[in-house]
Amino acid sequence: MSIIRLFTPLSRFSEGEPIHLGIDELNYLKNVMRCKVGDKINIFNSIDGTWEAEIKSFNLMPMLICRTCIKEQSNKLFRKISLGFSILKPKSTDFVIQKATELGVCRIYPLIAERSICRSFNLKRAELIAKEASEQSFRDNVPEVCTEYTLRNFLSLNKAKIILLSLNNQCVEMLDAAKQTINEDVVLIVGPEGGFTQDEYDSIISSCGAIPVTLGEFVLRAETASISALSNYMMSIRCLRA
Repeated sequence: MSIIRLFTPLSRFSEGEPIHLGIDELNYLKNVMRCKVGDKINIFNSIDGTWEAEIKSFNLMPMLICRTCIKEQSNKLFRKISLGFSILKPKSTDFVIQKATELGVCRIYPLIAERSICRSFNLKRAELIAKEASEQSFRDNVPEVCTEYTLRNFLSLNKAKIILLSLNNQCVEMLDAAKQTINEDVVLIVGPEGGFTQDEYDSIISSCGAIPVTLGEFVLRAETASISALSNYMMSIRCLRA
């Protein structure tokens, strides 16, 4: 049986500390995973790392008891990498959030561009997907999922270096972009199907000094482009720091 991991953001961990379960956590452990009192699971909260906990009770006061710290909170470079992507159809948006979480982004920005397929975003559902993906991928934290931004509002608020996925000819390779930003906070920006309009593209480049990058000669679907861009950038960073 694989290790059960549970994100408990409202609790702090120390040896012997009780962790009270909410209805969703209780249902997941008892009815979905068929856990029993005395079983051990792993818990994490984005602050104290990953701990082993024992199920103490499912009855009047459902709770866990913290036992041992298994892994201290990680502060890897990938915590500084974010993804901004144009909102897609619900299933595609869910896919991007899930895979971006598995790849280690620290923040996810849903964007509304002129050619965006959808203009509404279910934040509660997105946060649940990110939580479950973090539990399943053995992350010790959960990325922040932001509410939707128009592209203009995002650009006015953003302070990180932008790497812009582009189909234009005058682009750099992802490895070169990684070399230029290796010590900076970065947000990778991916446009909608059909890409950003020329005005949007020019605005991103001029207002933020974004680095336009290419992923090759083929045109990718928007969700594929997001995951490919993240994978390429993170692997480039790993290679440079090896």
